[in-house]
Amino acid sequence: MVFFKKKWSIILDGKKLGKEADEKLNFADFGEFGVKVGFDFFTDLWVEIEKQENYKEVQCIKDLKSPKKEDFSSKTMFLIMAIYKRDNTEVGVFFNLVDRENLLILGLWPDRFYNVCKEQVTTGNNTLLLGMLDSIIINPEEWKEVKLYTTLPANK
Repeated sequence: MVFFKKKWSIILDGKKLGKEADEKLNFADFGEFGVKVGFDFFTDLWVEIEKQENYKEVQCIKDLKSPKKEDFSSKTMFLIMAIYKRDNTEVGVFFNLVDRENLLILGLWPDRFYNVCKEQVTTGNNTLLLGMLDSIIINPEEWKEVKLYTTLPANK
């Protein structure tokens, strides 16, 4: 029997990305594990976006559906897509602002990244996931590209 992971459906506005067509991404649902990141991570990320040529922020999350098909497009959401320099590995982490101090990690991409992180978190270890996020701030030279995508303003 094959089990399918629950997925978040994210559509990025192609025009905002300089593309002709919108881009659709599917992130494996990670929210059930309750892994949070302090908002100070994003404060530090915005500083790096200002300093690093290969770091960008784009308001382009156009449509967002939960695994239960609920519309989250009007919520404050953040998506990081990053490419590691050493081996061109691309990973994605999707967040929801839960309060003034914390963001909940809702989704991971690709599935192999999700699988490793899920295995670690179920044993009480978040080394890969949190280490990767720390590296984006502490070691920006290790990243070929880091993009922070955010939800569009309510008046889209």
